[in-house]
Amino acid sequence: MICTLVNICSSRLTNQIVVKERELNGVFSAPEKPKFSLDAVLSGKFQSEAEEYFEYKLVTRKLFTRIYNQFLYDLFRSADNQEILVGRDTYLFEKAYPSALLFEMDAVQKADLEQKIDRLARLNDLLKQRGVTMIVRMSPSKAEYYSEYLPSSYDRFVKMKQSGAYTQNWREVFLEKIQTTEIPFYDRHLLLQELKDQGQVVFTKGGTHWSLAPMEEYINGLNAYMEGFLNKKLGRIEAVDEQVLTGTMGLLDDSDIWKLCWNAVSVEPDYPSPNIVYRAIPGEDVIRVFTVGQSFTTQLLQTIYSMENPIWSETYLSWYDSRVIRYNSETPLGIQISDATEDFEQYLGMDVIIIEFLENGTGEKQFEFVDHMLDYLGKNGVAP
Repeated sequence: MICTLVNICSSRLTNQIVVKERELNGVFSAPEKPKFSLDAVLSGKFQSEAEEYFEYKLVTRKLFTRIYNQFLYDLFRSADNQEILVGRDTYLFEKAYPSALLFEMDAVQKADLEQKIDRLARLNDLLKQRGVTMIVRMSPSKAEYYSEYLPSSYDRFVKMKQSGAYTQNWREVFLEKIQTTEIPFYDRHLLLQELKDQGQVVFTKGGTHWSLAPMEEYINGLNAYMEGFLNKKLGRIEAVDEQVLTGTMGLLDDSDIWKLCWNAVSVEPDYPSPNIVYRAIPGEDVIRVFTVGQSFTTQLLQTIYSMENPIWSETYLSWYDSRVIRYNSETPLGIQISDATEDFEQYLGMDVIIIEFLENGTGEKQFEFVDHMLDYLGKNGVAP
C-alpha cells in the first residue's frame, strides 16, 4: 500500500513511476480511471471500476501473480490461464483449437459456409477476368496433429471423432465444398502429418504456431503450385544447417503460449525446438504477393524474407482484413504501411493474391475481405 501511494504521488507530481514492475506476458488493456457520479455509485459501476483500477495499480500485483503461478507450476503443473489447456507431458493448447476439432456444424452453419465459398469462387472468376491469379491456402492447427497430448478429459471425445461418431467440423465442410469449385487450393495437411509421424517437431510443446520444420517443403510446394498459374519459374529454399535443440527456440513463437500460460517467476522452456537455417535458391522470376491472413502467415513470411535474395520480392499482408504489413528484404520482420485494407487497385497489381484460412476456422475476416473485393470490382467495371 505504501509503495502504491508513492507511485500515485510521484506520477502526479513528476509524471514518473518510482516502483516499477516487469509486465506480465500477454496482451492487456489498462483500465481507465473511474468517473464518479451518483448514477455510477447507485448502479455499482463506480465500485467495480474502482476495484479494477486499484487492483491494476497495486504495486507487487505482478510479482505476486508470478509467485502464485510458480507454485501452480512447481507443485501441480497447472495454470491459472483459462484460455490454455495443459495437456499430457506439458503440451499446451489454446482452447479454441481442440474445440474446433470437436465442433459439429449444424445445417444452418454448413449452408452459410457453403454460400461464403460460393462468393469466394465468384471472386476467383472475376479476378481471372482481370488477369489476376488467386490462391487459397490452409494453415495447420496443433490439435489436428497432436490430439494424443490433449488432457485425458478429451480422450473419449477424440476417440469418437476418430471413429467417425462426430459429424463434420468447419475444416471438413470447407474441404468438401472447395473441392467442388475451380478455386486453386493449396493444402498440405498430409505433409505435416507425415513429418510429425517421422518424428519431426511440427509444433513445439509450448507453441501455438507451426515450427520451422515444415517450412522448406511447404514453401517449395507452394511455389511449385503457383508456377502452373503464373507461368513463372520461381525460386526454392533449402536447409543449410538443421538441428533440434532442447531449451533453445528456433523461433520466438516456439514458446509463445508457454510464456503466456505460466507467467511465473522462472519457467524456462525445456523442450525440443527445430533450429534451422535456410538459404534461398533464386529462380528465373520473383513475385509480388498480396495475402490476407493472420499470425500463421507471419511465420511463413519471416522465413522467406530472413534469407538473402528472398524468393518473393515483396509481400503485403492484410492482418485479418485490417492493417497492412509490408515484407521485403529490408524489412524481414514486416512494417505496417496502412491502418486499413482498402487500396484494392494496388493489391490487384500484385502477381498473386493468396487468401489464407486456418484449419480451426472460421475465416470470418477472410470472407469479409472477399465481400469487400467483390464490392470494389462491382463498382469498377467487373460486375459480381
